Amino acid sequence: MTQKSLNSVYLMVTTDLNDIQISQSFGCHRNILPFWRDKCLYQGLSSLYVNYYRQPESILEQYSEVILTHLNHHSVQSVNQAVATIEALTGIKRSPTQVRNFLLRHDYKWRKMGKISGKANTEEQKEWLKNT
Repeated sequence: MTQKSLNSVYLMVTTDLNDIQISQSFGCHRNILPFWRDKCLYQGLSSLYVNYYRQPESILEQYSEVILTHLNHHSVQSVNQAVATIEALTGIKRSPTQVRNFLLRHDYKWRKMGKISGKANTEEQKEWLKNT
């Protein structure tokens, strides 16, 4: 896109071609050419190098400090449990995929836990689950 804008501004300045002919030769819409030209005139040639790509931010980011401090003190054992915890804390319901991505962005990694054998003492199992 940057190369296309630079080349089209160059053609607008150096040739007598109109905007329609230049847009057809580069495969872009004719209404973008005056925008690029004005941007170059008022802000300089370096303004054409800047790409303003905006990625939407999750609503959970507003509550990230509250969520992460709670999860540091009260660990969860599954994504669905994290979904329920976040919904209880903030009132925001998100899918497990969105919650998983949120936690991964904040350096939470999923660990595969060991299984408790079926022959173990059930009271010890409950005790172990409370302590972990």
